[in-house]
Amino acid sequence: MGRMRRQAWVIMVAAVLALGCFTQRRPISGHDIDPRQVDEIVPNVTTKDQLIARFGKPDEVNEKPGGREELVYRYQGKVQKTTELIVFSKTTTDTERKNLRVLVRNGVVVETSYTNSANPAENRSK
Repeated sequence: MGRMRRQAWVIMVAAVLALGCFTQRRPISGHDIDPRQVDEIVPNVTTKDQLIARFGKPDEVNEKPGGREELVYRYQGKVQKTTELIVFSKTTTDTERKNLRVLVRNGVVVETSYTNSANPAENRSK
């Protein structure tokens, strides 16, 4: 019985080692937006200058009523995921779009909205 358990263990370890999942990202346009950096934006605390220092020049700036500005950052890329199994592999490619919209009044962030088409769990507004 011990020998069969050992063989089963070896087969299971070999199967796990033969499985794999690889993700590769390729930018198409814009600079990638890191959601951890988005989390560091604090409304009514973070300044426009700090925002630009962190994310760079916005892709778009829109004047809004009440003396507010909307700064828009956009990123688009391809996400290629490869799953390898013992006898075959499968590759999928998706387009990833990330958008960060920030409302600024008097040089201070008042509101943010972040979306990621490839990972909706990252979407947030504050």
